[in-house]
Amino acid sequence: MTISGVRVDLLAEPELDRRDPERARLRMADSFAPECVRSVIRRLGEVRSGFSGPLRSAPLESLTPRPAPGR
Repeated sequence: MTISGVRVDLLAEPELDRRDPERARLRMADSFAPECVRSVIRRLGEVRSGFSGPLRSAPLESLTPRPAPGR
């Protein structure tokens, strides 16, 4: 994206990677290299497990709160 002749995406990408290092780990260096694809898929599985594990062990009531009457 270019704003006033400046490629903003080139400035934003490194800052987003700095704020969330996981973005850089999930970026494939070569999308045609099987080991690179396996590495990203493996990491996505780890992220999914880390996210879904606590959700599965949480009580259903805490995951489906209802608003108070009148709200």
